Amino acid sequence: MLTPPDTPFARELVEACVELDPMIVEHGYRSYLFGRALGEAEGTDCDPEALFAATMLHDWAFMGMDELDGECFAWAGAKEAEQVLVSSPLSESQRHDVLDAICLHLNAAVPAERGSIQHLAHDGIALDVLGMRAWELDRAGVRAAFERHPRHGFTARGEPLMRAHGQRVPGCRTAALFSASRGKMMRASPWWRTDCEG
Repeated sequence: MLTPPDTPFARELVEACVELDPMIVEHGYRSYLFGRALGEAEGTDCDPEALFAATMLHDWAFMGMDELDGECFAWAGAKEAEQVLVSSPLSESQRHDVLDAICLHLNAAVPAERGSIQHLAHDGIALDVLGMRAWELDRAGVRAAFERHPRHGFTARGEPLMRAHGQRVPGCRTAALFSASRGKMMRASPWWRTDCEG
């Protein structure tokens, strides 16, 4: 099974997330594992540390969405993540890709042509939230990711938070997604029932 990078920078990222809700931290881990696995399945290579940074930091502002007025939580999170990346070993172009991935993760789709980090972060996150492309991965591997990194009721807890954010910030992508049935898609996710129970 794939594992997250074990480097000084990766450990710094984990330390930077220590005060986040475990639900968000474990979602970041799973999104990384799923993104890497999808990359292997489709033959898309990426820098593991950059992908780990994108997935671990993409929901930095998630639990504080109720405090944001007129600002998309993905954009707010990217601004916070930028400070974490200042002293990182990532190149300037890699830092750009990480921040771009964070800003784009709410898009309906992010093609590989946009960048491997952006694409794999998006699709790993979408798999963990909605089950998108889950059929491309080994079921035992997906179950192992859930066992190693528990869901903590992620979609069931996250859906009302995102819905409320979209109502408070009507011009943000969360609002657009919920007007396009994102709530129904989350409830139709293969993980929804387990998340409601957990």
